[in-house]
Amino acid sequence: MSVFISLYRCILRAHRKYLPPDARFLGNKYVQQEFRLHRNIKNPLHLIGFIDSWKDYLKGIENYAWKEYKIESVKVGKMSDEQLYQLYELMQAIEERKIERNKSLNDDR
Repeated sequence: MSVFISLYRCILRAHRKYLPPDARFLGNKYVQQEFRLHRNIKNPLHLIGFIDSWKDYLKGIENYAWKEYKIESVKVGKMSDEQLYQLYELMQAIEERKIERNKSLNDDR
């Protein structure tokens, strides 16, 4: 379980170091939720898959790959309805933040 906690902390540090505040807020919230939901994984294969996926995510954050990331249609096809809904909510939250940021920039002018 220490690998689990260590990875979680590394991801939060990477968010703090590499992501802008809006993305960091959303990312931290999502990571916290996912790790909380999966903290009691008993199946070793699920645990390995979970950890490997988050290690890949961490590498992407550290290499700024998140700026150009496009989700593969194969991965979308494998998502559950709940995961698709979470993705949709995340996209909406990002768009709302962009609109708010643009409004505040225009108000400053």
